[in-house]
Amino acid sequence: MHPEHEKALLTWVNEMHAQAVNVSSEMMKEMEVGLLDRVNEMLPDEKKIYLTFSNWWLFKFQWTWGLRSWKSYGETGSGNEEAISQDLPLL
Repeated sequence: MHPEHEKALLTWVNEMHAQAVNVSSEMMKEMEVGLLDRVNEMLPDEKKIYLTFSNWWLFKFQWTWGLRSWKSYGETGSGNEEAISQDLPLL
């Protein structure tokens, strides 16, 4: 992953945490796929980037940036899926 994408994803994660939104692993993967889709929209077909964001990628991303996971229960455990669709155009 390009360092600029990592920084954009990290910024988004930090903003979600500041708003007390729990960000799940799946939400991080979805956001990164969305960022990659936006990049691919600007590229010709022969230059498009095709990546799979695996659990290993996510582990390395979280390890690199010192992100930790906590288990939440009840209402606090539900991530705000709407946050992805609202914030993706801003990145």
